[in-house]
Amino acid sequence: MNMNKTNQCHLFAAIVLLALFGSVSSGLTEEPNDVRIVIAQRIQKLRTEGRSLEVAELVKNYGFGVVAPAEFYLDDSEVKVRLHAFGLIRHAGLTSKVPAQRQQAVDKLLRHVLKHRKDGGIEDLLAFKAADFSKPTKQKIINQLETLPNYDLILLVGAADANSALPKLKTIVDNAKEPLRPFKLPGRKKSHRLAFAALMSRARMGVKEDIQRCIQIVESHEDEDFRVGTLLKRLSYVRQPEVVEYIKGYLFMDKVEPGSGGDIIPTTYAQRAAIALNEMLKDFPGTGDATIPFNTLEGWTAYMRDWMNKQQKWNIIR
Repeated sequence: MNMNKTNQCHLFAAIVLLALFGSVSSGLTEEPNDVRIVIAQRIQKLRTEGRSLEVAELVKNYGFGVVAPAEFYLDDSEVKVRLHAFGLIRHAGLTSKVPAQRQQAVDKLLRHVLKHRKDGGIEDLLAFKAADFSKPTKQKIINQLETLPNYDLILLVGAADANSALPKLKTIVDNAKEPLRPFKLPGRKKSHRLAFAALMSRARMGVKEDIQRCIQIVESHEDEDFRVGTLLKRLSYVRQPEVVEYIKGYLFMDKVEPGSGGDIIPTTYAQRAAIALNEMLKDFPGTGDATIPFNTLEGWTAYMRDWMNKQQKWNIIR
């Protein structure tokens, strides 16, 4: 009897220790529901106080675990809540190194974009790589191209490498009257803007004649300031070696944009080219690279030029 009591005491003590250990462990590790509670609390503060979700912090702490709870808010009645949830899923997708997770994020974001068109967001999907778009997701994009084409959607076709849409893109180009004037000039037509987007989309997917035509349209623009200040970065979307070589030419120019004195934004041709190349090339020593051992514009420019000259092959981000 005493032994039984002793055994019962030991059993009770073991149960208590297990309970205590479980409590300690739960304080040291992330429970599955923790992230849901945290996001719910931050969404509430967003509603009542207008406070940001702190997207980067949430993804850093919980990784891709933020996606499922954030998806719940993609259909929220408040636009600001939907947009913050969208941004949270986007950041989690872009920072994930797991291909399936990146595809999952893109699929959720695209469904949101198509359902809540007024929220925008198509342009935000351009930061993803072609491999991040699954076959079903590519087909959804192509279907939209058939029914409601717009500038950003056309660019998304190229970013997703949805090459079965090449004939449709060719039709968009052919339907625009020549010569194309797709930029901010008197007489610009919407059809010209869509046609240039279709050209860039086809060029990004490797159609050689369209790569050259995109370069030619940009280079022939009579407003040099606009060409260098705006169009180089726009052309960087194409992500082809010919475009890298074209923009590289501006990196080696010592000119300064006319009439840009006093601006706080980059004003030399080399700086504008660097911004575009930073979008295109992996490991490019871009504008925010703290490892560049120079604190002067001249030293920084020389460093980037030297880096470009040493590359035997362009490692292009696609």
